[in-house]
Amino acid sequence: MKYSRGMFFFSVILQLFIPGCAMIKRQPIDATFKSNEYKVFTNEEIEAETSAVTDAIVEAIKSGDADAIEKVYCEETKEKHDIKNEAESLFQFIDGDVIEIQNSYAGISSSTYYKDYGDIELFYSGRIEGIKTDTEKTYEIGFYGYFYYRDHDEKKGVSTIYAFETNGNAEDGSTETGFRVGDE
Repeated sequence: MKYSRGMFFFSVILQLFIPGCAMIKRQPIDATFKSNEYKVFTNEEIEAETSAVTDAIVEAIKSGDADAIEKVYCEETKEKHDIKNEAESLFQFIDGDVIEIQNSYAGISSSTYYKDYGDIELFYSGRIEGIKTDTEKTYEIGFYGYFYYRDHDEKKGVSTIYAFETNGNAEDGSTETGFRVGDE
């Protein structure tokens, strides 16, 4: 008898639930878009762009080129920050001349995609590790920004570059100092 009563209650609940799901009205996603463009980026396109940004940052760090740093930033962040000045401060934070960079990489860290509308936003991040200077200090640099943001070209590009010393200066061996260029 317990089995029959359980099945009865299950079927009642199921009958109440299913019509409720059908009554949920979906808002059309494209109502918020200015354009009707449908884009889906290939892995090759994403890799080419993120590699180019990573390479540009690496070369700018090696040469101390604030203009090159500014070029990778998105317009939105450039309007809110003096990127050249902040980049100059970043170069001062890195003590000495860069003599070695061990590793660098970047890729898409989050995205929004809809089957019917394509890619909506693609957010990337990257890291440059083992930046050694002639003063025997080691740093890491991270960065992030938008590869693509539908209808918002002003967001395309880097929004933040952050750097920190990895020599374990604090008593507990953790990173003691850091520096940020751009948004938080």
